[in-house]
Amino acid sequence: MITNSSSSEISIHLLIFRNWDFVFGSNHSRRLLVWRRRYSIINRIFRGLLYLHHDSKLRIIHQDLKASNVLLDNEMKPTISDFGMAQTFGEEQLTTRILKVVGTYGYMALEYVTDGIYSMESDVFSFGVLVLEIVSGKRFNQFRHPDHDFNLLGHAWQLSLEGKAPELIDPLMADSFPISKMLDTESAVLPQPKRPRFFTERYFNETDSLLAERWTPDRSTSTQSTNTTIEGR
Repeated sequence: MITNSSSSEISIHLLIFRNWDFVFGSNHSRRLLVWRRRYSIINRIFRGLLYLHHDSKLRIIHQDLKASNVLLDNEMKPTISDFGMAQTFGEEQLTTRILKVVGTYGYMALEYVTDGIYSMESDVFSFGVLVLEIVSGKRFNQFRHPDHDFNLLGHAWQLSLEGKAPELIDPLMADSFPISKMLDTESAVLPQPKRPRFFTERYFNETDSLLAERWTPDRSTSTQSTNTTIEGR
């Protein structure tokens, strides 16, 4: 994107990028995002994250992966942006400890919120929230449900426990791909997530409250960080 020497061409290229809110903010825009296109967005974000974590010369942890930090071009190809909070990890380093937690509520993993422990898997947690938003067509910080006080994560988890995961799918793409049949099939067995290596009973007990908390706009602060030898999951 910044390889061309002509500043005018660079500016034009930057202007065609759309903010996530522009694309997902209206029913008309969401109708254009059929499942095939949403899947492509998910896949490209994943590949970008894989490059940062494993394929680049430096292991880069984004630390603030969220909807507003993903830009879409005119072909709906995503670009991960805003590396202001990013950190580089050493070859053998698994985690860092943040003295003051900073980030966007809803995209932060529990071990980071409670103990300031950040790892590659914390970025993966944020990616998972993005996937829920893309599939459901709902923004985490705007989600409201008439029947309960769960946030989007809690709502998705509750539907999963009740065997109603297809209800999370954005109804505006209902006929664009038979994903509901895929989720309903008895032959599809989803793998059970592995327990984090630094999992404690306290994390388990705090999970319900995290899923039930709604987003409030004052959940951010400044940060400092130091490296630790605690193993990530």
